[in-house]
Amino acid sequence: MIIKGSYEPGSANDEKMIMLVGTDWREKCRVDAEKQDKISSPGYNHAKYWPAAIRQEQEYFENKQKAKKEQEEQKEQEKQEKQEKQEKQEIQEKQEKQEKQEQQKDTAVDVSNESGEAAKGTVTKEVFTPTAETNNSNQGNHETEGETKEEQQKTTPEKTTGNWV
Repeated sequence: MIIKGSYEPGSANDEKMIMLVGTDWREKCRVDAEKQDKISSPGYNHAKYWPAAIRQEQEYFENKQKAKKEQEEQKEQEKQEKQEKQEKQEIQEKQEKQEKQEQQKDTAVDVSNESGEAAKGTVTKEVFTPTAETNNSNQGNHETEGETKEEQQKTTPEKTTGNWV
């Protein structure tokens, strides 16, 4: 804002400055101070003011660069942490998958032991595989322990020849 004209106490410009800056506006703005030369504002000394302005500007840009660098480092660190977290998760998922596979192997059906007999506490699965020969008889070889002939006949498909495995 530029105010032109008289700034004498009680003038319109004095009232505006009091409202804008405060009652001590004359001291703050150094309006009654000495002029360095004819074109300078009252109270302005370029040899004193300019080096301070340059120093403030340098500090401002140094602080801005420092803040930018810190922000970039923080983003890089977050990126690295995210990558490490993802790698850990992948390793954990791989371990869980391996454990699950091992658990499935451990709980898999053990059909026979060293002597070829069914192991105790294991389940045997019967699978009927039909042969190429088909006739009206109800023939089939059963190799299931403890199954009666009636149970065998119930589970044997009619008019099909095959082997129980």
